[in-house]
Amino acid sequence: MTPRQRNPKGGDPLIFVRCLLLAMLAASLLLNGFQGPGPKPDPKPGPKPNPLAPATESRPVLPSRGAARTLKVVATAYTADYESTGKRPGDPGYGVTASGLPAAPGACAVDPDMILLRSVLYVPGYGYAVALDTGDDIKGNRIDLFFQDKQKALDWGRRAVEVTLVGRY
Repeated sequence: MTPRQRNPKGGDPLIFVRCLLLAMLAASLLLNGFQGPGPKPDPKPGPKPNPLAPATESRPVLPSRGAARTLKVVATAYTADYESTGKRPGDPGYGVTASGLPAAPGACAVDPDMILLRSVLYVPGYGYAVALDTGDDIKGNRIDLFFQDKQKALDWGRRAVEVTLVGRY
């Protein structure tokens, strides 16, 4: 059986693998103490001076490795329909993301120069999403969230949101 064929028992093996990966990622995040975005703790009073930097130079404080960071983006919605992707059922690549996994709820398209593929994001109003896709119109601080239902995608519309980059899998 090729990966594109349906399982005779009714399940798509690619969707099963994707769901399994997302479940493993969620379990890993929970076991490692991630509790989702929330109020940020108060920063420690005053930045530590950098002995190598001139006294007048200010440098941004970068989050420590593995720490979540936020990014302001414009979030739009897409479906597997022709209007969103330019592909019809039966076309090569229909319903398949740039990462090779099937497009399913929880997938999002990003500009890989801004957000790396396989990054996990928390999008207010949508939930967790994994950067699995790219798009011709997705450049800069813009993401495209996958919806199975066309009406839900239309209801989402275009929103300015602050996403939290949780990590990568």
